Amino acid sequence: MNKIKLISLLAAGSIFAGTAFAEETPNVPEAAAPQNEQAKPKQTKTSTPKGWTDDFAEAQKIAKEQNKLLFVNFTGSDWCGWCIRLEKEILSQKEFLDGVKDKYVLVFIDSPNKKTLLSENAKKQNPELTRKYKVQGFPTVLIMDADGNVQAKTGYRRGGPKAFLKNLDSVLENAKKITQLKAEIAGLEAKSEERIKKIDAVAKSMTPREQTDNENLIREILDFDADGSKGFRKNYPLFTVYMPLAKKYQNINKTIYSKASQEFEKLKDKNSEAGKKIFTDLTRQYSDQLNKMIEELDAAAESTENEAVKDLILNISKRIKSQLEMK
Repeated sequence: MNKIKLISLLAAGSIFAGTAFAEETPNVPEAAAPQNEQAKPKQTKTSTPKGWTDDFAEAQKIAKEQNKLLFVNFTGSDWCGWCIRLEKEILSQKEFLDGVKDKYVLVFIDSPNKKTLLSENAKKQNPELTRKYKVQGFPTVLIMDADGNVQAKTGYRRGGPKAFLKNLDSVLENAKKITQLKAEIAGLEAKSEERIKKIDAVAKSMTPREQTDNENLIREILDFDADGSKGFRKNYPLFTVYMPLAKKYQNINKTIYSKASQEFEKLKDKNSEAGKKIFTDLTRQYSDQLNKMIEELDAAAESTENEAVKDLILNISKRIKSQLEMK
């Protein structure tokens, strides 16, 4: 019997799930069977939705010919919950498709468990593109020019097609501002107040995802205002409040999982119910620490004015509460 790991039986989930940290032309048939006059070509259905293409090179050609951008959705169509929600709630909706048809070529880069859902070209192409663009989570949506240069990045957002399209415009506009900002500060002295003020003027209004993507710029500000006395540090609760709390929770959970895995490996009969019981029992042993974390998270959310960061903090609190309620 193959060795079963506890982590494969209990889904830990990502701290950034559904946040800032996942996404065509008709389906391409594989090989057509020999046919007579009455027979129709045999086609293999792929995961690529109608109106999208899974051929990146072909999408680039179309984008150049039609002067459009590429809307590239990196997804896991048969296993990633947030990817499925993005597709169902937004990307498959007529309002979204009508809203992007004049500006974007839609590209579907799938990483499914079932490789039969991919065209032969996609089986080779998709892993290469995922590595090239350093996609580490799904869904990830990259907006590119026809040459494949990334202009902006986004993912699942609540609110349906209208909210998504509005945010997409905002993301592109902010991306232009960031490009302009980098050009403006290129010649400024490092750690100078002039440079920091220019960065702060743009960075403080970025979304959490955009701030994370431009962490090097944010770190310049935080290093410049290490004690908060200059008034810049307060603009970045994602880094000063959320990330330390997320790391603290991850460390507690890492300890629980490590101990649970050790206990699990001792079992002769390894199954999901046994693994769940071990994890639940250990969670109870750490309930005092986890309850204190909830109090700390809720207090931090209460004092955080940035709504996006507040939501991220509360998401951790909700996750811990669900973990403590496991039976």
